[in-house]
Amino acid sequence: MNKSVIKYKTPNADTIEAIREVQQLKNNPDKKTYTSFSELLEEIDTIWRDDN
Repeated sequence: MNKSVIKYKTPNADTIEAIREVQQLKNNPDKKTYTSFSELLEEIDTIWRDDN
């Protein structure tokens, strides 16, 4: 972990991009939501099985 990021509380490029991605998702009214983590995992498993 980059100590300067922690010391100066300056986000790096990856963190900035992740924050932007979260902001975009939060503003998307058509985003997929889940009622539980297990529901999310079930969908991932289904997608994975369909792709293989």
